[in-house]
Amino acid sequence: MTDNIYSKGTRVWLTDKEQGWISAEVVQVTKGDNDAIKLVFLDDRGKVSTLFRASKNHGDKSPLLAQIT
Repeated sequence: MTDNIYSKGTRVWLTDKEQGWISAEVVQVTKGDNDAIKLVFLDDRGKVSTLFRASKNHGDKSPLLAQIT
């Protein structure tokens, strides 16, 4: 499901401590074994953030994947 929602070029909103929300773009999608996924975002300030999910069977059914680093 996540690969249908998040593809390279998709515009997203990320939480931001200073502004509340900041616009970003998916710049890289890496799929691994057992539906593991890594997403890399570039926000409007030029900051790169990475999001990981070990597998689809991890129990989380929401489109929000994990803590952004």
